[in-house]
Amino acid sequence: MPEGFKKIITVAKKGDEIVIPFTKYQLDNGLTVILHPDNSDPLVHVVKSAFGQRDARNYETPRQKLNFLSEIISYNLDKGFVDKQNKILENVSLEELSGLAAKHLKLDEMITVVVGDKTAIMQSLQPMFENIVELDEEGKPL
Repeated sequence: MPEGFKKIITVAKKGDEIVIPFTKYQLDNGLTVILHPDNSDPLVHVVKSAFGQRDARNYETPRQKLNFLSEIISYNLDKGFVDKQNKILENVSLEELSGLAAKHLKLDEMITVVVGDKTAIMQSLQPMFENIVELDEEGKPL
């Protein structure tokens, strides 16, 4: 374990229970880090698919098409920029995506929203999050 890390808790799947496995660490600077192991290619596929489909959704309405054309003009993009972008997405690795996430995602400034069956997921979420706020269907705290 790297210097300055103190392991707080490790949660692992036992039997058939529904659990999100993770390890929670406290850093010397007070930051809490939660690590969830997932080195699978399906994760990379989901990220690539989300970025690739984002462009397709941009062309759904005439207004969105106009916005897309406006971006091409504003940023002086060449005709093949969408193809180049898709080629980058095809070739990006899990390591590159992980590096970009570590560089740009500030987990201590994020709000995590989880939607689902409370009885199935709440127990596995409680060790990961200190301040869980439950909301009703209108977004008001329970």
